[in-house]
Amino acid sequence: MAEVRLTGRVSNEIFIPLSAVRIELAEKSNPTARFATLSDSTGAFAIALPQDGEYILQAEHAGYFRIQNKTVFVNTPTQELHLTLTPLTKFSIARSERDFGNDRP
Repeated sequence: MAEVRLTGRVSNEIFIPLSAVRIELAEKSNPTARFATLSDSTGAFAIALPQDGEYILQAEHAGYFRIQNKTVFVNTPTQELHLTLTPLTKFSIARSERDFGNDRP
């Protein structure tokens, strides 16, 4: 099997590019084999993978909900993916603090 390349862009829900998003993929058949990169100032990223197959993707950026456990099938030498992150809102942060016992009066 030959090396494959996953490229793409990360933006928010109104298509504004997001930089410094950490994108990590793990082989589904071998979760300890992990590959990671960061998006650039235009939201673009590229990551070389050792082979085609099924991967588990995670993407995270401060102030945004994390994408986790998304299955990605890489089956061409070069494949493109668009990721959309949703910003945390004041309501979701307050709810999260309450859920973890950090509720403020």
